[in-house]
Amino acid sequence: MANLTSRSYFQLWVIAAFLLFQNTSTNHLPSPENHAPLFIFGDSLFDTGNNNNPTSSACYWPYGETFFKHPTGRASDGRLIPDFIAEYAKLPFPLPYRQTRNRQLRYGVNFASGGAEVLGVNPDKIVIHLKGQLSNFKNVKKRLRHKLGDSETEALLSKAIYLFSFGTNDYGKVTDGFSVLHYYSSEEYVGMVVDNFTTGIKVRTHMINWPPQ
Repeated sequence: MANLTSRSYFQLWVIAAFLLFQNTSTNHLPSPENHAPLFIFGDSLFDTGNNNNPTSSACYWPYGETFFKHPTGRASDGRLIPDFIAEYAKLPFPLPYRQTRNRQLRYGVNFASGGAEVLGVNPDKIVIHLKGQLSNFKNVKKRLRHKLGDSETEALLSKAIYLFSFGTNDYGKVTDGFSVLHYYSSEEYVGMVVDNFTTGIKVRTHMINWPPQ
């Protein structure tokens, strides 16, 4: 299991490094027609404020003091990996899904939610698990269709960059005595996480090519 987790994060960093080298040559935000939007899915490593609520410690000082000068809902004093990627690509920081407006969707959306899991077997009123994040992506696609039309929306989503960060919260349960492990071995549980995550990726890919609804 440790090897699988390490390999997953190694692949994530390879993807991040590749994207960082796709830097634009201009010193200003690209026009909506000349950029690749950034769509973020994941947990607290990528969440930029979707869990921004009074019960979240990330909404209180000293979070945010290093860069933003105020708490943003990030589990960090400063920027996260998606922020750095967006900044280097001359894009605005992808806003949390719960804070977006239609005019901002062309540059991407951050769907990540602290505590999110691939399996999401324990419903939470605050945490948005993988299935919920994909549902929110579907809603964004509908909003884009309404604003841009079918063909422009498909073109935008086809050239977009998609980042995922999942597994930490699922695998953490292996050492926390999670009840489902009374029925499955650790290896079987890891396989369930990988299989469900793979299915989620395929669903996201299918969403891009869905007909208008």
